[in-house]
Amino acid sequence: MDKVLLPPSYEQCLMSLMRQFCSMPCRRKKETAYSLSCPGVGDSYRPGVDIMVVGRATNGWDGGWSLPEALAAPDAIVRRAKALSEQQKLSWVGSWWNRQCPCGEGQCAHVRYHIRRSAFWQVARELVLQVHSGAQDNWFEYLAWSNLYKIAPASTGNPTGREIELQKSAAVDLLSMELEALRPRLALFMVGMSWFEPFADKLLVEPVEQRGVVEAACSHPCGTRIVVTCRPEGKRRSDFLGALKPHLAA
Repeated sequence: MDKVLLPPSYEQCLMSLMRQFCSMPCRRKKETAYSLSCPGVGDSYRPGVDIMVVGRATNGWDGGWSLPEALAAPDAIVRRAKALSEQQKLSWVGSWWNRQCPCGEGQCAHVRYHIRRSAFWQVARELVLQVHSGAQDNWFEYLAWSNLYKIAPASTGNPTGREIELQKSAAVDLLSMELEALRPRLALFMVGMSWFEPFADKLLVEPVEQRGVVEAACSHPCGTRIVVTCRPEGKRRSDFLGALKPHLAA
């Protein structure tokens, strides 16, 4: 499978994001460890055929770093996160799905995230299997994954409103570049419209008239069907997937 490459400007935008985030005042930053995430692309992923899922933010992707570390070497943190993403791709999803730590030590204490219990990843798996019915064991290899906001607390929780403001402009540009490079048949943002709002104009997405599971949708010029949904937690899986079926077929 040909490797899907993000443009050189993507790394430059990530570095700009890091410098901006670290230079702006924010009380919480002084005592918080942060993490920088990069998109992951499965080995068998094909542009125009496969699916991209997008969450709000992720914790602990690169092991975490402090503000002094980031101020001293922001470019090194970007390159480390990017290299980790290119090395692991989405193999970590398969490891954690089977309760195996990516470090290779079996069912060790590092596996804290019960990915099989995650409604987000359950939906992602079911969608992949609708396209690749035989991929029961390696479904994650046919997927692309990203987040709205690349910087989040390393331990737990989403970025605060102030932390979002510090990265919002770059985050919109980064996601736009991801869509142009990856060109998924469906880009599913399971984030809720209130979180997606800052990205709507750039990605040409408009709210649907009657909101249910699907809160906004559009066909992007790159050929991707973009769909924004509510969070899947607490929703009947059949109802959630049923609402997505017309968009997967589009």
